[in-house]
Amino acid sequence: MATISPATLATELRFREKRLNYAGILDAVSLAKQETNAARGASLGNSVGQEIVGLESIVRVANNLVEDAEITFKPVIAKVKAIGHDLEDNLKPLLTSSEITSLGAAMKNSAVTITDIFPLALTSPTVASEMNHKIITDASPDAAAAALKKAADLLDNSKLTTVIQGLCPDDLKSLGESAVEKMQSKEVQKNISNMLVEVETELKKATDGTDSGNLLKDISEDLTRNIDISLANFGTEFNRGINLPIINDVLGGNNKLGLDKAVSAFKLPNDLSTKLSDLGIGTNINSLLNMQKLITVSEKLAPELQASITALKTKTDNAISVLSSTKTSVASQVTDGEDNQHEISDVADTTKDSRFKTLSSIEEIISVLKSSRRPLTTIVWHWSGHYSEDGDVGAKEINAEYLRFNKKIPFHFVIAKNGDIQTGASIHNISEHVISQWQELSFGVAFVGGYNGARSNIRGIVNLDSKSYTAAQWRSYFAFMKAFYAFAPGGDAFGNNDLGADPGEGPGFSVPAGIAQSPFFRENACQPGIDTKFLTREQIIASQKIYSTAINELQDIQ
Repeated sequence: MATISPATLATELRFREKRLNYAGILDAVSLAKQETNAARGASLGNSVGQEIVGLESIVRVANNLVEDAEITFKPVIAKVKAIGHDLEDNLKPLLTSSEITSLGAAMKNSAVTITDIFPLALTSPTVASEMNHKIITDASPDAAAAALKKAADLLDNSKLTTVIQGLCPDDLKSLGESAVEKMQSKEVQKNISNMLVEVETELKKATDGTDSGNLLKDISEDLTRNIDISLANFGTEFNRGINLPIINDVLGGNNKLGLDKAVSAFKLPNDLSTKLSDLGIGTNINSLLNMQKLITVSEKLAPELQASITALKTKTDNAISVLSSTKTSVASQVTDGEDNQHEISDVADTTKDSRFKTLSSIEEIISVLKSSRRPLTTIVWHWSGHYSEDGDVGAKEINAEYLRFNKKIPFHFVIAKNGDIQTGASIHNISEHVISQWQELSFGVAFVGGYNGARSNIRGIVNLDSKSYTAAQWRSYFAFMKAFYAFAPGGDAFGNNDLGADPGEGPGFSVPAGIAQSPFFRENACQPGIDTKFLTREQIIASQKIYSTAINELQDIQ
């Protein structure tokens, strides 16, 4: 495992904290706390003899005026009085003849004198006895209700409303009855257990699923894995032996040294390497500065190899983008030319269903993707089927169109004509943006467009074409893809038309062909013609390793 510096770790913890959504958990914890207070807190106990709804405290647990005004969780021992709780009839059942005979025999037994134990006990019980037992209980609503229900032989709490309401603190009386029911049915306890599971799930998001029980170790391993994947995307020349020193430098805060080592490991394009060798120019690169000088010289002396030079330059720029930042979080590695840190809004609010929120930055897109409660590895692009004049159409309007057919918007994001990137279907949910076999692990993004022209009454006069997209939409497309690869460095990207259902489907161009070119230079791991569903993160990593091994073996043969 790589070593991470304290400063880098502190920065990383702040970034990962923004991914987590504890809003619903905190609400549930607050309710569970209130319900527990309502069911288990005791209003009695300020003084010996204090009486509430037919229960009399026989201890004092409040020690000062402040405690007198508060409820307490200390045990408050109380005895049930004969009246005041609306259970008088239930607590005075008539004794049967056999019960009277048995009790009489016990009380007259010469071995025990009952009045020595209970001075006020009746020595000759009759059917008119007021109460045939004493009830001693804790004075919390939960305990008192349980004791009285058993003593009065009740099937439920319906006759205990007076007791529960009376014993609850004033600010929690509205929760009292339901809180006791939930406590006795173990519902509160189950809810707390479920919340702990949710907390564990959220913590796993901070480490992208790694869970060894040591959070700091998991974060280090997750960072190591993310940087390792990013390095593997630079080229097949990167292997574990080359990557580990670079990762140690980056996580240790020495990004410049790590970047120098990464650039030094770049394999030059064969034609460019041969040309420079013929010109007598050395290609032994040992730093970023050397690489930048080499690129400048190549542009002057080998202009006919501009394609190879551009590929090398783009590869170098990507390395700078990924490795030069002092912040190692994937989200912080991505910039869009702005020096100021972008504001990331409340992701819990942004990802609500039917929110239709406009995202303001690449970082905010990453934040939404990271918040997903389901695994995501694949992005699928679509068009919405709108015309050139539909400049006012966004996610909300598309959803309204689907509602007419009793459906909801299937796209998780929408790119409007003005370039706005808006949320659609909740990222937490699968949707019908593709046929069922491709829905798991994927999310859909739709361009507003498709028809390259204005609406016409003449059928077929306007063609479906990616030329219907505006320049602003294309800029947003590249920004979204940049965010996606920061979120999932080895992720796959397709158009709906690449999945085999209908080549005429959106987005009207080949996404795999597009990402194979500048500025991404990516190749999908999933092959829709062979695979029947999208690949998991682990499957993608495994396929990359197989591909790299095959390339290395081929090079060894040659």
